[in-house]
Amino acid sequence: MKQRFKVRSRSRRGIWAFVAIVAVGVILGGGAWLLDLVPAAAPPIPILLQSLPGQPSQEWFAQRLKEHFPIGSSEADLIRELWLEGFLPKTNLRAERRTAEFDSGDKGGFRRCRLTASVSWTADDKGQLTGLDGGYSNLCP
Repeated sequence: MKQRFKVRSRSRRGIWAFVAIVAVGVILGGGAWLLDLVPAAAPPIPILLQSLPGQPSQEWFAQRLKEHFPIGSSEADLIRELWLEGFLPKTNLRAERRTAEFDSGDKGGFRRCRLTASVSWTADDKGQLTGLDGGYSNLCP
């Protein structure tokens, strides 16, 4: 009987040790995630929003859009690129002024900051861009 008691005692110690190790791992992992020490699995940032300067501005984003899609370029190319980057249309594509938006909060994953961007444009009957503008925000708690 004494031997059986010792086996239970050892197995309980093993269980408590396992529980303690798991708890420490959860605490350290959660702390590392909250402090951004470990990159969280999150949707990729659109290329148009990558490499933001130290003090990004709305003008910077609008200029970047115009560099990638100059006035007179194909509206279809703009729409295709925005779609591939994760932007979704917010207006009818036959509207006079069309808009597409990106929201990292809609993409799932564990991103601490919420990145949103909006691109609006106009095009002529031939499908050529006549106007292009955009804005973004990066909200961190």
